[in-house]
Amino acid sequence: MANLLRAEFYKLAHNGSFWMIGLVSFLLGRVLLLDGRQTSHLFYSALYNVPLLSFLTNIWGAIWVGGEFQQGTLYWYVEAGHKRIKVLLAKVVTYQVSCAVVLLLPVLLCGISGENLVGEKVFSALEFGIISVLSLVVTLAMCMPTFFLAIAFRDIGRTLVASMVLFFVSIFWLNSVVAQSAAAILPMGQLRLLCEQPLPAFMPVIWVVDVVGILALFFCTYGIFRRSDLR
Repeated sequence: MANLLRAEFYKLAHNGSFWMIGLVSFLLGRVLLLDGRQTSHLFYSALYNVPLLSFLTNIWGAIWVGGEFQQGTLYWYVEAGHKRIKVLLAKVVTYQVSCAVVLLLPVLLCGISGENLVGEKVFSALEFGIISVLSLVVTLAMCMPTFFLAIAFRDIGRTLVASMVLFFVSIFWLNSVVAQSAAAILPMGQLRLLCEQPLPAFMPVIWVVDVVGILALFFCTYGIFRRSDLR
């Protein structure tokens, strides 16, 4: 498992698409901040824009995971004697870490800038820790469907199309008559609610819905991957 993780993180660090998408996320996030801050604090304003930027991780997931089937990398991992569950775990760990870097690292930088350069006092260290963990859990849940689709479709094109359809359907629900209910369930809506209601009363709902959702999608993904013809 350790060797698989080292190999995956090495590939990630040398993947030009990852750095390009990360740069686009950073620059586009700054443009959205200039277009109009939705809250009075840089941290929450940057976090508020993360759902809109999640389409970048849809693209990245299609390339990083879906492309592995076309390159035959996963097949050679299994042929080398690695168990499929370990191969999948290594892949999902590196994928989720990369998504967190693309979407949340710019938010963290904005929070640090607001605290040290602008003099904003947003929250205590405890509140910052709780909000950070919640934001991470919600972001991981938001990115997990693309991983599932990439394993299910085993290519870049169909994964990208299906994940973008989910992206626009989620936006539609969050702007419909059921927006309030959808926001408490959909990760995109949960992030927006975190910005509007720091340490919200629905925090247990986030933990239950998102953690269960991540685990359920992972095991469904493993069920598909275990029976997949990787060649």
